Amino acid sequence: MYNRGLPGFGRQVGRHGGDRRGLPVRPRATSQPWVRRAKLMHTAFSPPADSNERNAVAAMPAEIDIHNRDGLVRSMFEVLDSNAGVLVVDMSETVFCDSSGVHALLTARRRAISRGKTIRVVAPRRNVRRVLEICGIARLMPIDGSLEEALSHRPPTAV
Repeated sequence: MYNRGLPGFGRQVGRHGGDRRGLPVRPRATSQPWVRRAKLMHTAFSPPADSNERNAVAAMPAEIDIHNRDGLVRSMFEVLDSNAGVLVVDMSETVFCDSSGVHALLTARRRAISRGKTIRVVAPRRNVRRVLEICGIARLMPIDGSLEEALSHRPPTAV
């Protein structure tokens, strides 16, 4: 007997709804494990602090890896192409960031420089902050401990 009622599931089950050993069968959420992790980046614009500046906050997902890097880069490009002067990359919820996340930040930084804009990173978790520091991101863009700290920063005004 096969359990055909669950998507992506064709394991043989016993008479009592379990597997061949009698253990209960737990359905998988999806047949492709990366679909669950590839969340879209949510962006929110904060109200302008003054007439010359507008912050855009880009909230990053819990995990940043090769599976969602391209979508995050595209989303950051869209924010950088808008009229926001400062892109605040909020990594408060990020618990895992590999070299793909570092590459995404560097790619967004290149776009920001070409548009005359700046990027600030919020990384309160020690493990994520450590990855960014080891890779040299801290020398290229400021890393703040909280979103409030990043939003309260005022860029120097031209005289």
